Amino acid sequence: MQILAIDKFLPGTTMEKVQPHLKEEMIVTWEHYKQGKIRQLFFRQDSPGVVLMMECDSIDEAHEILDELPLVKEKLIEFELTPLGYFEPLEALFGSG
Repeated sequence: MQILAIDKFLPGTTMEKVQPHLKEEMIVTWEHYKQGKIRQLFFRQDSPGVVLMMECDSIDEAHEILDELPLVKEKLIEFELTPLGYFEPLEALFGSG
């Protein structure tokens, strides 16, 4: 299952609070990237933060992975998770379902 994960700074989070955790954040992210759980990483252009494309068996698994990130552990950010599936309307082109 592909999961779109968009981070959000929690109230009171500043870049000064985030900065000391960034190296460890990247180390943990890289480990999950090597395992294929984080498939793509994007830096947001509208505000500080990231968007991740994840490949997990479930939303629960995605939460477990993201809960390992230092910025989540420190309660500086949280993620909104959206499960994604195939584009069902294409079925209409083939006369099924």
